[in-house]
Amino acid sequence: MNRGLRAALLFSVAAGVAFGCFWLLNNKPADTTADPPALEHLPRVDLGQLPLSVSLNKELELIGSRVLPGVVSIQVDRRGPAPAPLRPNTKTVPANDAAEEEPSVAAGTIVRKDGLVLTNWHVVAGAGDSILVTLHGEENVRRAKIVDHDESRDLALLRIEPVKPGEEFTALRFGDSSKVRVCHMVLAMGSPWGLRDTVTFGIISHVARVVGDTYTAFLQTSCVINPGNSGGPLVNLQGDVVGIITRKLLGPDEKASAEGYGLAIPSNEARIVIDNLERKGPQPYAGLTVEDWPERYWLKQEDPEGVIVRGVSQRSPSEAAGLRAGDIIESVDGERVPGTAAFWRAVRARGAGDSMKVSVRRGGEAVQFFIVLTTLPEPAKTVAVVRGVTLRKLHSFERSLLGVIESTGLRVERVDPASPLAGILRERMNILHAGGSGEGELLEVATLEEFEKMLTEYSATGGVIVTASFGGPLKPISFPPIP
Repeated sequence: MNRGLRAALLFSVAAGVAFGCFWLLNNKPADTTADPPALEHLPRVDLGQLPLSVSLNKELELIGSRVLPGVVSIQVDRRGPAPAPLRPNTKTVPANDAAEEEPSVAAGTIVRKDGLVLTNWHVVAGAGDSILVTLHGEENVRRAKIVDHDESRDLALLRIEPVKPGEEFTALRFGDSSKVRVCHMVLAMGSPWGLRDTVTFGIISHVARVVGDTYTAFLQTSCVINPGNSGGPLVNLQGDVVGIITRKLLGPDEKASAEGYGLAIPSNEARIVIDNLERKGPQPYAGLTVEDWPERYWLKQEDPEGVIVRGVSQRSPSEAAGLRAGDIIESVDGERVPGTAAFWRAVRARGAGDSMKVSVRRGGEAVQFFIVLTTLPEPAKTVAVVRGVTLRKLHSFERSLLGVIESTGLRVERVDPASPLAGILRERMNILHAGGSGEGELLEVATLEEFEKMLTEYSATGGVIVTASFGGPLKPISFPPIP
């Protein structure tokens, strides 16, 4: 490289370095150690311009301070069947037979000053004497005992053991859930994931959500609900309990999630349960199975105008009144029953010995019947072997999941390979009705003795047909005479 080119190159480098130094000296970065501007100089929201928000804030604070002392955290130590998931757009909610670990912490609502607590039955089922409760503001645990329960409505009453005679507790006031409307603001309280005294805020999304075959018209809320909220109160802006939180609605399948879909048992229904359990009166029994009218339900044309009778138990009050399978019940004592939830609420609101007038449409003809409710009959046997098939009575919770709250239904526990019913009936199958293959009417299977008698009688006349469920809708199953 000649001297002239080298000199030019060195001059260019020197000039670039000099220019860079000059630029840095005149463009120093901001001093990051300088004090930030004072917060008081930043713009603030003028709360005086938001009187409703300020008022609501104070109201919510007041509600929390008044209601939380009436909410307890419940600890249980046991293993048992997990409550079946509730999913939208499903007609049958299968029970989970596997023994799974339940969430160890849930919530309860104090309903009497003497320490009577209302919670969900699935929270304490199988807990025995291992129920511990913690009151708001306390760290020590207390023991509680089960007073009684109603499996079909998933509610149970507990009583807290006082630490001193005459001790009084903070009981919450129950509101009228029939006055709750969509978009009303509510608060949910409980112990989700063991986090005691948790409060979430939302609105009522639906006032009569019937999901699966539980046949309870739930209040649906946008309040965040998680395991541990079960049994806690859903309260309105007056601090009145309008629902008992029971669970959350899941997505349409295992892969889908759903948030903001909490379900609560309406307070009016919960009060009926409390009254029935406290007086330990006999539960009303009608002896029939009803379903939402399928023609309207499937076509989704409009709300159903009644419920269809699917089966009538032998020697039951409904059979004595004259009801038949296929009848459509439109009202009870003049009150319309647009669905199964409304019908069973009408039955549950009455006691054994009460008479209720049902208006029925039978083939286009309007007919009225009077059903005199009796007490729920208990079968002499709960397990039996019939034609090589081991059967047992359905538990109350299983019946509620299948939409049968009466003493109806059998479950197949085992099928002997040598049984004439092998290959026809399967283990874990639920049998609800039976009849002759040549007859149009199917009768509810109420007892093991009845089912064995039906097999004998219908086999003698040509064949047998049963309706059974195996984790899905009811299906008819026909088979030839059984020896």
